[in-house]
Amino acid sequence: MTNENPITVNIDADLEDLIPQFMENTRNDILSMNDAVAANDLETVRRIGHSMKSYGIGYGFDHISTLGKTIENAATGGDASLIHRTLEEMTSYLNKVKVIYD
Repeated sequence: MTNENPITVNIDADLEDLIPQFMENTRNDILSMNDAVAANDLETVRRIGHSMKSYGIGYGFDHISTLGKTIENAATGGDASLIHRTLEEMTSYLNKVKVIYD
């Protein structure tokens, strides 16, 4: 994990106990989507991307929601290349994010 140029995200202190599991679940979703793309299962990618749109905002990670929407749209359009690039961006984001609890 790199902390070069960290990305700071302010999260409600009430969510502090949930964030470690949220981060783990998001990383698992990335792995699942990579596997699904490899299997040409774009419906699974679309479904997970759609879920990310909602849960990212719900936990205060708006960028994850934005990337989830990109993934959902790319899966709908059959653009595996864009899916791969977006998953790489999401992984990089997760590696750089620094959570501040307010």
